[in-house]
Amino acid sequence: MNHDSQAPGNDGERHRRAEARLAQLQTPVNDLLSSEGLRRRLHQMQLRQIELELQNDELQRLRAEQQAQLMRYAEFYDLAPVACLTLDHDGVIGRLNNAAAKLLGRGRTELTGQRLRSFVAPESLLVLDILLPEIFAAQTVQSYELTIQPPGQPCRAARMDVVVASDPHECHAIISDITEHRNVEQALWERESRLREQAALIEGQQKMNAVVETALDAVVRMDASGHVVAWNPQAEVIFGWTANEAIGRSMHDTIIPPQYRARHIHGMQHFLATGQAKILNKRLELSALHSDGREFPIELTIALLKTQEQVEFSAFIRDISARKQAETVQRELEAQLRESQKMQAIGTLAGGVAHDFNNILAAILGNVALASQEIEARHAVIDCLDQIKKSALRARSLVQQILTFSHRQPQALVCQPLQPLVEETVAMLRATVPAMAVVEVTMPGEPLHGLIDVTQIHQVLTNLGTNAWHALQGAGGRIGIDLDTVDLSAEATHRPGGLPPGRYARLRVSDTGCGMDAATQARVFEPFFSTKSVDQGIGLGLAVVHGIVSTHHGAITLESKPGVGSRFDVYLPLVDRPEETSTPAVTESEVMIGQGILAPEKGRHVLCVDDDEAMLVVVESFLRRAGYRVTAHRNPHEAVATVRGQASDIDIVVTDFNMPEMSGLDLAIELAHIRPDLPVVVSSGYVTEELRALALQAGVRAVLNKENTFDDLVGILDRIVWSEPAADGESAQGKQSGTAAKAKSGRNG
Repeated sequence: MNHDSQAPGNDGERHRRAEARLAQLQTPVNDLLSSEGLRRRLHQMQLRQIELELQNDELQRLRAEQQAQLMRYAEFYDLAPVACLTLDHDGVIGRLNNAAAKLLGRGRTELTGQRLRSFVAPESLLVLDILLPEIFAAQTVQSYELTIQPPGQPCRAARMDVVVASDPHECHAIISDITEHRNVEQALWERESRLREQAALIEGQQKMNAVVETALDAVVRMDASGHVVAWNPQAEVIFGWTANEAIGRSMHDTIIPPQYRARHIHGMQHFLATGQAKILNKRLELSALHSDGREFPIELTIALLKTQEQVEFSAFIRDISARKQAETVQRELEAQLRESQKMQAIGTLAGGVAHDFNNILAAILGNVALASQEIEARHAVIDCLDQIKKSALRARSLVQQILTFSHRQPQALVCQPLQPLVEETVAMLRATVPAMAVVEVTMPGEPLHGLIDVTQIHQVLTNLGTNAWHALQGAGGRIGIDLDTVDLSAEATHRPGGLPPGRYARLRVSDTGCGMDAATQARVFEPFFSTKSVDQGIGLGLAVVHGIVSTHHGAITLESKPGVGSRFDVYLPLVDRPEETSTPAVTESEVMIGQGILAPEKGRHVLCVDDDEAMLVVVESFLRRAGYRVTAHRNPHEAVATVRGQASDIDIVVTDFNMPEMSGLDLAIELAHIRPDLPVVVSSGYVTEELRALALQAGVRAVLNKENTFDDLVGILDRIVWSEPAADGESAQGKQSGTAAKAKSGRNG
């Protein structure tokens, strides 16, 4: 290397130094040379020689320094802690240091000329193949991470920084072993993960503890030895033990009833021996033990908590006493509802049957009456006719009982005192039962009043008293009839028959007779169900009682035990003070029945309409014998035509209610358009309050029970025709104003 080129501007300094050295070495040459020019020339040559010597010394010094630097660089390169090597375009290794040889697992001489990809893991080959072209193309430093895999040695994680050297066909690569760094990072990440998991676990445990502490269910944990290890606040409420008292106690001594403890211990032993338990993760209903010794129903679910150290069981327990009680009440109410629906269904059937059955009875009784008039009093057939009449009357009474228990009979609920009603029933019962049966009565001092139908409540007490008498089975015993009050509050969990809260009169009829088993009690209110002989009843007595009590907005309960006796409790709503009552006015559709007055030679013209031919023939014959002129039609349209043609000749119309083409009410409305003052009497085998109301709206003058036709019809006709002479039409028309169009043509009578 030329020193002057490296240090331009030093010629003057070098010349000065050459002159100084020449002055020291100069010999007297002036004596040798006479020529001044030769002397100067020699002087310059000597000066130039010295400059060259100095320059050579400088070059030697610089060469020594460079050698020293090269040696230090080679030493630094060879001893560098990171792998350094050169690569060509194909990744062939040129120069490399000791660290590179150590990283790649071969000697430096052996590695020279090898391709780097031979020492790279397969998953990093793609990185290497992409790296080298980018390096030579970009001419900038590129950094990549890859996995070094020396033959026969474990893989090492590495980062390679590469830059193109001054030689465009060669690049320098520095490979840093970052395996330990990655291991540290992995360890730190795993530690952080564990810390996060622990934090999440702690947080979850805290949340779980909060949930357990505030849970509405008891949460109890038990270890494998059967001892309590956790007891939340709700467990304290449900079982009565505090957490301090319960923790550490044996589970079976704490909440398991004595009769189940052996089974619990056996189940624990079986699980510890086999690892199997049938009750895990299932919802069970069991009995539990309170700290005060009482048992109560619970709902239980048991879960297994298994860790490396131990086995625990978590029990989630709910007190279901209220639910069980509600289910019991619900079952009772459902049973009552089914009973009520059954009674309603039978009542609907009874209402439908009553009309046709009463038509038949009316025809039978009418023909018996007509036949009796045709024969002598001592005729042999008279006894047969009497038996037919008795049977028909009994059948009629049976229909009335069916309608009564099915709520189909009209009622007149009036505020009445209850004590006189009870006294009257007791007096009648004492006169009926044998002397060996004692009738005892208990009644309150204060008067009790209720809105009742006196006749029907009297029938209730009579039926219950008779039933108690029959339960004594002819032997001695006691019949009790008690009247008191009971207050059914809104907070009461069980009210008989689902009655609304309020004050009720309780009529209790009890006996010390044979009693009833559960099967009999379940059917005792069914119609036609009886345990008595045929001559003692047909099984309608208690069914009638049930129907009457229901229509009075009350309830009836039964308690009985075979060999001990029975007790019926009838609950009726009380009225605080008697209401002022007055005798209701008799309307034209409620003409007094039962006059039965026969007036010969009446001569008035009656138009009879009935689709039942047998009934029509009997009524026609009966009215003719009573002195009336009769025109009979089975078709209501023919009756309308008759009135149109003979309006002034017809005095009164008697029509059946339930006819297929036109009901009796429709006929009454139609006739009112033709002749408003023409009286109409409607007859039905099934008379309801609804029918009476619609008849009044339609201007009907009387409603007659068809089975009473031959007892009451003549009296009704006499009252209307003779006591109320035909008007000019004004008053009758006024009675119908605005109402006739509202009458319905139903077929349910």
